[in-house]
Amino acid sequence: MIGISDEHVELANTVRRWAQSHCPPALARSYLDGNAAALPPFWDQLPDLGWLDLDFPELAVVVEELGRAMAPGPFVPTAIASRVLGRSLSEPAAVAFAGDVVLGGAGASLIV
Repeated sequence: MIGISDEHVELANTVRRWAQSHCPPALARSYLDGNAAALPPFWDQLPDLGWLDLDFPELAVVVEELGRAMAPGPFVPTAIASRVLGRSLSEPAAVAFAGDVVLGGAGASLIV
């Protein structure tokens, strides 16, 4: 477990408990077998949890725990896009899309 500080360890424990109740192995399997393009049923909870707007050390903790649970969905690119958009909010298109991302209504992809 990534655990740089006591707060990171507590965050990891919180994410692990949440993932155990919201990301059973059958959910990951259903995304492998079915429509992987659809957002998972828990997606709209992520903005309320604050996980789409974390600094990178905390984001790494959340990503590790979601990976451990095999949580489906575009969490990493969406969280990174949220950070990038947060720095570009003077652009009208960024403002419109950021609202959808932060409210959990959209996922994001990252093209490098």
